[in-house]
This record gives sequence, C-alpha cells and structure tokens, in this order.
Amino acid sequence: MRRRPTLAVAIATLAAATPQPRVYGFTSPGLGVGLQSGLSNQQMSLLGFVLMHHNSYPISLPSLRWRATWVNDNQYISHEDLWDLGPWNAAAARGELPRLVHDAPTHEISFRRTWQRHEFYISGLRKNDLSAQVDPSTEIKERNPKDIALMRAFVPSARLRQRAARVAAELDLGEAYGCLHTRIETDMHRVGNMEQAMERNNLTSFARIAASLRAR
Repeated sequence: MRRRPTLAVAIATLAAATPQPRVYGFTSPGLGVGLQSGLSNQQMSLLGFVLMHHNSYPISLPSLRWRATWVNDNQYISHEDLWDLGPWNAAAARGELPRLVHDAPTHEISFRRTWQRHEFYISGLRKNDLSAQVDPSTEIKERNPKDIALMRAFVPSARLRQRAARVAAELDLGEAYGCLHTRIETDMHRVGNMEQAMERNNLTSFARIAASLRAR
C-alpha cells in the first residue's frame, strides 16, 4: 500500500516547484568593484542599475554596499548607514523606483555593467541636448524620471545628519553652512572639455574657490 505524503512533504514539494521571485543585486562585495570609484561614480552606477530593470523587480538591500574610499576596494559600508531609506521607500510606493528588500539577490549584476549602462544613458541625453554637447557641465534636460527620483532619494542617514550637526555646532557654523567637494583627481586632466569648463568658471584652483566663497 502506497503511503500518502504528509502535509509537510506536500508543502515542501510545492515550494520547490514554485518559481522564486527575481531579486536583483550587485555582485559582492558591492558598488565600485574594479574601478577607482568615489561616491559620485557609485551613485551614477546605481542609476545605471535602476535603469536596467523594470520596477517590478526588487533590489536586494544587503547587496547595496558602498565603497568607503576610491583608493582601494576593501572597505564598504551598508546603504542604510549612508542613506535614509524613507525617501527611496516613498518613491518605490509611488512606482518611481524599485522596491528595496532584505532578501539575498537571485540575479547579480556587476558594477562595470551598471556603469556602462549609465554612460550609455548620459551619451544618449547629450546627443539630444545641443547645450550639453558644447559644455558637458551643463545641466542635461529631458532626464529619465528614474534619474530624478533616485537623485531625490539620496538623503543622508540620520546618523550622518547628526554627525554633521554636531560638527557644525562645535565650529559655531549655525544653520547656514554647506559642503564643497572639489575635484582634484588626476583624471580631470584627461577630460579636455570638462577641464576647459572648469577653467572658464575659475574652478581649477581650490584657493581661488575658497577666497570667492569667503567674499560672499
């Protein structure tokens, strides 16, 4: 006499036969692998990642680990330590961005592929925007809605905001302060148009920039 399968066996069999939902994520250890990548480049790569997939496929939050320094790629921090999840989750609820889930990725994408996708996107925008062809530093028009939504989702985490507030208080800066990141990497000199645009706007000298800001 054949024994009837138990309920537990039946459930396990059904689960094994049920296709697992797709969850996309970055190849370990995270963003910036294989490239000398700073924060801005990692943001651009994440945009390329978002542009590659339909919003119906969630992104694995544990795979979003940010490279802490562009000098080497052995130090990473989690996405939630760097960014506030609230703005992203709100955009995802409106259908503007993919959902973030705590599941491990079922499909991994390399940082280099997402970087190439971003470069393809930017190249297409500049071909359709004459002002950006003349001056790459020009704000590009007709941006993808996902691009705009993602940039708005880059809000520093509460931990970082608290640290910034503490430093501002220690330096007696009040509420009217900002942060200036000046590009001094050697790769700037290999991008002729960008360097010329910086020279026209007196942005090649950190001392000159600092003096100009103090005068305001």
